[in-house]
Amino acid sequence: MELKKIWLDFISFFLPMVKKYFSENWVGFVWFILTFLFALMIPFVISVVISPQYTFTKFLVDGDVALFSVVIVTSLMIDNFMFEEGFAIFLNNGKEPEYIKLFKRFMVFIFPLLIVIFGLIAYMGINMLEKKVNMFAVAIEIAVFFATASYAVRIKQLLWNKKKIL
Repeated sequence: MELKKIWLDFISFFLPMVKKYFSENWVGFVWFILTFLFALMIPFVISVVISPQYTFTKFLVDGDVALFSVVIVTSLMIDNFMFEEGFAIFLNNGKEPEYIKLFKRFMVFIFPLLIVIFGLIAYMGINMLEKKVNMFAVAIEIAVFFATASYAVRIKQLLWNKKKIL
């Protein structure tokens, strides 16, 4: 009975935050879901057309999700730096406190770099041990995927909000 109460308290505490996050970032979620669905077309086509033995589990265990994450993060970084007008102004808004500026810089420079590094570590960890499933590397791959999802959703939403303001 105690476990049920803890679980209900946990849900009642986090559910409003999750609901608020989804409602504030819906454009980013739509973008990420559509992008991921297009990425899933590759293993689907491989499993239907080329090799019926290729499954989503093999897609995950082979490290392809880590590569997807690295591609998404690097493409967002390139989009922001090369093609987004006013992105430097967004990072250096003089009206904000210094800790907000530092957090923005962390989210734009350091966090994506960490995703790329850990994504490549997961991919290499999975592919260096042939014929063996390295569950630690798969766990890193899944964590990298969720970090990529949250990063991509937030960055796309920020860019959408910036375009609505301009």
